[in-house]
Amino acid sequence: MDLDYGPQYDAFRAEIRAFINAHRHLAPPSATRFSRPSAEAIRWQKLLIEHGYTARTIPAEYGGYGAAPDILKSRIIAEEFSRARLPSGLANQGISMLVPTLLELGTDEQKRRWIAATLTGEVVWCQGYSEPGAGSDLANLKTSARIENGEFVINGQKIWTSTAKQADMIFCLVRTDSRPRSIAVSLI
Repeated sequence: MDLDYGPQYDAFRAEIRAFINAHRHLAPPSATRFSRPSAEAIRWQKLLIEHGYTARTIPAEYGGYGAAPDILKSRIIAEEFSRARLPSGLANQGISMLVPTLLELGTDEQKRRWIAATLTGEVVWCQGYSEPGAGSDLANLKTSARIENGEFVINGQKIWTSTAKQADMIFCLVRTDSRPRSIAVSLI
């Protein structure tokens, strides 16, 4: 069995190595997960998006690169940035949890307003999931929301809100109906 990537992927790997060699001086130092992205980290993130090395499959119309999914290219990108000991882009709750939710369920307005700014680190999100008495057991959420004058009115508590101190916004799971399977995501 031949496990070589093949010429197409070898060329892609060479492209990434050339990018890394040409741009390594622009890479920010590694940041902790619980800090706001620095100006240099935001610049690095934008450069990586522009070249398709992060936010690769997010549609370009929403601030991503717009490539078709390719697991081998994703693996090669991860390998090469790891080998070079360079950050491969921002990683936070907004990027990993909110952006996929908006892509799947958001309105076009929400996608245009939030995805690009979230991908570039210009808007930092925290999550509002955990609650007193329920922890992270989302089936037992008590925080509720009702629509009043066209807006959600939220009633309840959230605890252990990771990155709240650094966040501009919160995405919050709330119950919109008393029936067990009705949970909504609210952007606050």
